[in-house]
Amino acid sequence: MTVVTINQAREALATRLESIAGTQVSAYLLGNPTPPSLQVIGGEIVYEETCGAGALMGYMFKVQAMVGVPSDIGAQKRLGEYSDASGSKSIRACIAADKTLGGVVDSAHVESASEEKTYELLSGNVVIGREWLVEVLAAGV
Repeated sequence: MTVVTINQAREALATRLESIAGTQVSAYLLGNPTPPSLQVIGGEIVYEETCGAGALMGYMFKVQAMVGVPSDIGAQKRLGEYSDASGSKSIRACIAADKTLGGVVDSAHVESASEEKTYELLSGNVVIGREWLVEVLAAGV
């Protein structure tokens, strides 16, 4: 069993999200993302979850979407598409379509999505977005 590092898991998650057309995707936080964008934020880690004969690492990631200025109706519609349970731009459906993230992890699933939020970028611009909580289980120590 090959151990999956946190960086491998977050990069696999970002690679999966790249299938959402027309979106900048980063496995790491960007100083000044260009909306529409998705970035993966590391969260809580559970070092050993017993599963059958082995142990799994539990990684909690946030997928943060930023879509445009809050007053832009088009940005709000895009955020709605990301938030839908299904569809070509749905974050939940994207991850559910390949729960192993290209065979890198044992499973990944979206647990929840936050309320709509505003974010201030380093440039001073304010954008609207949302965050999805994604649990990833992968081969551990």
